[in-house]
Amino acid sequence: MFFGKALSGGFALASSVNGREVLSTPCRFYGITQTGFLDIRAFADIVGELEDGVSEVMCHPGYVDDDLRRTPTRLHFQRERELELLTGREVRDLLKHGGVALISYRDLGDCGNGS
Repeated sequence: MFFGKALSGGFALASSVNGREVLSTPCRFYGITQTGFLDIRAFADIVGELEDGVSEVMCHPGYVDDDLRRTPTRLHFQRERELELLTGREVRDLLKHGGVALISYRDLGDCGNGS
């Protein structure tokens, strides 16, 4: 958890130079400690910790194909498990119940607060 908060702080520092916005970033970043282990319980914990503003959840959804099998990563079957999780009803229900709106980077403003 500490690492994720430190990374969020790093994003905030990288987003401005001399008080000028140079990079739009989310206010907070989640998921680094759940890499390869993101499941419904971990996702529910993340949603439960969200504060106002824009947060990013790191994940690696995808399909395992021959190219991925040749890639030196420990994240193979986990990608398909995350894809199933993130496209499933339980996650949609968690987000709806938590009042979470999904956006794209195009929608980012000043730390996601619309300023």
